[in-house]
Amino acid sequence: MSYLKKQFSTINGAINGILTIIAIACFIIIFVVDLQITLFLFKTDNKDLADGINDILLNLSFSYITGYTVYYLTVMLPHSYKQKKIKEVIDDKLSTIKDKLTNSVLCIYDVEEWEELELSKEAFVEKFKSTMIAPYFERDFLGLKSTIFDYINKERKDINDIISELIEYRDYLSFNSLVFLESIRSSDYFKNLRVLENYSNLPKDLVENKQRLGESLYKLYEKVKDEELSLD
Repeated sequence: MSYLKKQFSTINGAINGILTIIAIACFIIIFVVDLQITLFLFKTDNKDLADGINDILLNLSFSYITGYTVYYLTVMLPHSYKQKKIKEVIDDKLSTIKDKLTNSVLCIYDVEEWEELELSKEAFVEKFKSTMIAPYFERDFLGLKSTIFDYINKERKDINDIISELIEYRDYLSFNSLVFLESIRSSDYFKNLRVLENYSNLPKDLVENKQRLGESLYKLYEKVKDEELSLD
């Protein structure tokens, strides 16, 4: 049943599901005719007519199953295989997005703190507010010396590029997945970072700016961390 439910998720899937149901019906016809299960056979007082109709049903069933087998091997199976490979690529790219958001959250902490770190929105935002993100403050993060602001902004740009790559698979992604990807781009976190980047004269270390940025970052991190992209 789960296979048929998946097949009916799209128009093409519905067609494949109907074809599969008909194929199953044909197998049943072949089974009952060959085994002479009279309860299911076409019955009439005219034995020749009944045998003729049963033979027609049998021949049609064999012909349909032959066509269905060819269709399954040449269309359905390759499409399923292609979807599986595309799903692997999509999952890998989504995993990279999650990693970059996680790194953006963790970069305000020392690496030594990561192991025993218990994240919560309130604790994170307070830590974020107390962390310097002004242009003149630099720290060594995973061997990369950069300001925290520059680092998280670079991660944001990388995520945006990955989303653009994922959108290329729009013919395979479900509508909900496409909406989800666009919601990342239009998130408050991305908007806040773009504002701070575009207005270089805007103080990046103001408490209200850091609180707004920290809250929006953690909100997006929470939204994305357990999300999965589905195929159409």
